[in-house]
Amino acid sequence: MQEEVTFRELIRVILRKKTLIIVFTILVMVATGIINFFAAPVLYSATSYVTAVSNAESTQQLNLNPFLSQVMSDTSLRNIAAKLKLDDKNANLNTLRERINLSYAQENSLITVQVKNKSAEIAQTLSNQLAYEMASEIEGTGLSLAIVKSRQDLNEVNVELAAANGETQKAKEELANSRPLLETNQSLLADGGLNSVLPGLNSETADRLNGLSLKSEEANPSYSDIEEVYVKAAVNLNKLTEQKKYLEQQIKQSQSQINEAKSKVFDINNPNVDLTLTQGAQAVTITPAATPDEAVSKGTVLKTLLAGILAFVLACMYVLFSHYWREPAKK
Repeated sequence: MQEEVTFRELIRVILRKKTLIIVFTILVMVATGIINFFAAPVLYSATSYVTAVSNAESTQQLNLNPFLSQVMSDTSLRNIAAKLKLDDKNANLNTLRERINLSYAQENSLITVQVKNKSAEIAQTLSNQLAYEMASEIEGTGLSLAIVKSRQDLNEVNVELAAANGETQKAKEELANSRPLLETNQSLLADGGLNSVLPGLNSETADRLNGLSLKSEEANPSYSDIEEVYVKAAVNLNKLTEQKKYLEQQIKQSQSQINEAKSKVFDINNPNVDLTLTQGAQAVTITPAATPDEAVSKGTVLKTLLAGILAFVLACMYVLFSHYWREPAKK
């Protein structure tokens, strides 16, 4: 015969064993509170901020979400741990990820870097280094884009330089094969100065003069044109050469800045530390974390309450199971 169990009967069974349930719940809560208070690690929290704003030359705002994933990669975390010379326990990747909290507010391009650690100094240093790494990556992206643009411009300059060099050489050769002055053979009678005195000469003298010629030189107009072309080509060649040197220098300088940022350790105590990076397409500002004075809450009250609720439920289940397990046996 199947027996129906009502909700009221369940309540009566629980109330008969209320002392056991209450005592068990209190014991679990007390034990949880003690264990959490004494055994749970004391953690300090340090928070730094990174803000990125587009420069005047840039018309596009970067999406900063990829930088959060990048800085939390295994390679990046290992490099940061090596730079800060963290011990094996603090350098553990799983521990680092558990105690690092990154958030990004896209509306104001603000990245929040919160780090918790047993050491207040490590929490501050790690938070600031993470912020600097992200700021450097953001700036490095802008510098990398600038390098790509400079290399494209450099390729165009090289093409123009080759054409200008060929034009200059051609004009130089033509100039070398041309003469600045042309020799002329002119009859004395054709000379304008002598023509003024010819009427006073007799015919015999005029005939003799007619057989004589005067050698002279005059400017070669073609030479002047070629010389002008050569000068213009040489000036253009020099301009392109200087432009090429400038672009190569810009590429080298940008690459050097990227490499330097990757190996740099952020030191808040250094008076010359850069808190604003403006070399890339984004102006990146770092607001460093201060050394935390007090440990953050361990969540003792919340954990104790959760343990009490769980203990109460388990105790009720035990009482009900025990009661209905014994009832059929008695009958």
